[in-house]
Amino acid sequence: MLKINDLHTFYGHVHALRGISMEVNEGDIVALIGNNGAGKSTLLKSISGLVRSSSGSIEFMGKDITSLSSEQVVRLGISQAPEGRRIFPRSTVLENLEMGAYTRNDNRKIQSDIVNLMKRFPILGERRNQLAGTLSGGEQQMLTIARSLMCHPKLIMLDEHSLGLMPTMVQEIFKIIKEIHASGTTILLVEQNARKALAVADKAYVLETGSIVLEGPANELRNNDQIRKAYLGERDVASSK
Repeated sequence: MLKINDLHTFYGHVHALRGISMEVNEGDIVALIGNNGAGKSTLLKSISGLVRSSSGSIEFMGKDITSLSSEQVVRLGISQAPEGRRIFPRSTVLENLEMGAYTRNDNRKIQSDIVNLMKRFPILGERRNQLAGTLSGGEQQMLTIARSLMCHPKLIMLDEHSLGLMPTMVQEIFKIIKEIHASGTTILLVEQNARKALAVADKAYVLETGSIVLEGPANELRNNDQIRKAYLGERDVASSK
């Protein structure tokens, strides 16, 4: 579904992505893990057309999207729920959801989709006329995910949606991720919570300073000593004896 080949992206003189090559197969959850500054968010922005890469290629469903605008990328079926609870704080929950359908003109179906999303996210239904900026952190994360679903994406990219949340809300966010996947949507999941990400993913990539240093089936990476020590907080059993 998504194929990235030797992608390089710069921020000024900073070489943010250094030859990234990866694939996301249709129907999978692919996790992208790494520390702050590793390049995870830059990669998602490069895919979505928000940041222009300097070389390399990005293909989606067999089409080269490397130089497309963000609106063109959305129209092809890629949606991004960004990090940092990027909602429109002075607009209501309902208005935020409507903005998620800006590429569509089927108004009757848009309203039907909003009703269905408010059933999937009951708290958003209860807060539909409330200003989005007054929602709790977890509720704002839910709103960004729900808004990104309004364009009927084939691939949704979720960026750090458990960051800074209480454990109970983290559980709820990952429950929602599983439900989205079960409904048939492919997911590219950026997460600092490596344990949770690897538990739901089919495949995972590990980014360090703009380069992929490890990749493979998620269940294998969970048992990788390097991953366990660097990202899961586990000690080397052999050396601890």
